[in-house]
Amino acid sequence: MAEILGFGEPSIIKIGIANIALGLTTQLFGEWWHRKYQAQYQNIPQSFHILPIIYGAFSVLLRFNTFSDWTGLYSLGIALILIGVGRRREELKPLLYFGIIVISISAYELLFYKMSQSTGGALGDGLIAMSALGTSIMYAYRILSPWLINYFCLTPGELKNIAHLHWFWSSILLLAAVTVSIEINLYPAIGTGLFLTRYGIWQGRRNNFHQPVQTVSHISKDEIWVYLGLLTAGITGIYLQNLPISNFLTQQLTIWNGALACIFAYFLYIIPWENLGWSKTPWQRTSYILPLIIIGITQQQIYPLTLIIAAFYYIFLSTTTRQIRFTYISVVLINWALFNWFIQLNLTDSLWYITPISLSLLYIAQIDPQLQPQELKPIRHFFRVIGSGLVCTWSILFYQHLPYIPGIFSLIAILAGLSLKIRAFLYIGTANFIITSIYQLVIFSLSYSFLKWIIGLLVGIILIYIAANFETRRTQITSLLRNSIEKLQQWE
Repeated sequence: MAEILGFGEPSIIKIGIANIALGLTTQLFGEWWHRKYQAQYQNIPQSFHILPIIYGAFSVLLRFNTFSDWTGLYSLGIALILIGVGRRREELKPLLYFGIIVISISAYELLFYKMSQSTGGALGDGLIAMSALGTSIMYAYRILSPWLINYFCLTPGELKNIAHLHWFWSSILLLAAVTVSIEINLYPAIGTGLFLTRYGIWQGRRNNFHQPVQTVSHISKDEIWVYLGLLTAGITGIYLQNLPISNFLTQQLTIWNGALACIFAYFLYIIPWENLGWSKTPWQRTSYILPLIIIGITQQQIYPLTLIIAAFYYIFLSTTTRQIRFTYISVVLINWALFNWFIQLNLTDSLWYITPISLSLLYIAQIDPQLQPQELKPIRHFFRVIGSGLVCTWSILFYQHLPYIPGIFSLIAILAGLSLKIRAFLYIGTANFIITSIYQLVIFSLSYSFLKWIIGLLVGIILIYIAANFETRRTQITSLLRNSIEKLQQWE
């Protein structure tokens, strides 16, 4: 063959193409031998396996440094040789898989050549084009699977795994393109993302709708596919935001995005996914976190009313799922909304911001299921001390010039402790009241020095009276103190 080609213009590439033709010829001759003599592939001479591979390997060496518009077809010929030989025997199956890989490589070679000839486009456009090509190959494997299974001599599961690999590769490329600039391939990116999303979610659909539901602690393969499909849906959503109409809607609805996300998440939660063939777990978990993600993204332009709507949504979830801890998210969102309102109203006093935090700690101590057992009573008491002590201590430290503020907080804590029989409130309120009273007496006595002696005299008389009556009423006082301590021990 080399001698024949030598009569024309000398070309290494022509010899390489001739080797591919010889490889395909010998491979097809082996197939003809198999059909003509009805022989098993195990009985075909080894030369029919070895010669096509030698021709293909030699052609690879000849075109190693060549890249042009036909190199993709060149690689396709090598792939056909590998597949034709690899499908014959089980021990030759690695050649089959390698040939399938080379088919994808040949397609990407054609794409790279077109991209190299193009003058426009950015890095993101190239990544999206590669992702779109991988998605096309993936769907080709799934659509042509009845024919390819017979030709490749693969099981449906093996061919499906090959398509899955192309899905992962295309999804990675689509995700990578988010981080770089895009000039011309925005619409292909959206289309590719929709196809990848559809594929991932549909892989999570069970064929048998009545199969046992997986436990919460175990994540099935179907659920993983749904998560992956929803992840690609999120990536596609990023591209959708770059559309002209999306820019307009974003300007108008940014402050309400959190509320709209709650509405969408509500439908994700209530749709009967199990009747449609999917496990409800991934959809419901997505409904749990979707509003938080949207609120986190738009936090710079969030509207307080949106936060309140989201807080009510998580209260709804806590009621339907019987998970009271969902309300912790509501508490955080409500505090966030209050802080925003305080800022809008120019309320700069720190007590406005400390009070919601204090009440939040008290709420956790009151309703958290883990703190309700009797053996965790000290921890619950500690939370209440911190919650009530935070606002009371803050009022003492920074608002003694307005004594009615710490006084009001002290009385509220004392009354709450007496009415609810909670020791932490009573202790903190009493301590706060005593400290405030002593501080104000000191200030008062320093301002009016004559009254200092009168106050000291009255305090001395009271102490003398208490000491005089203590000996005569020792038993009664001791009994009263013991009974009071026992009752306090029974309080929360």
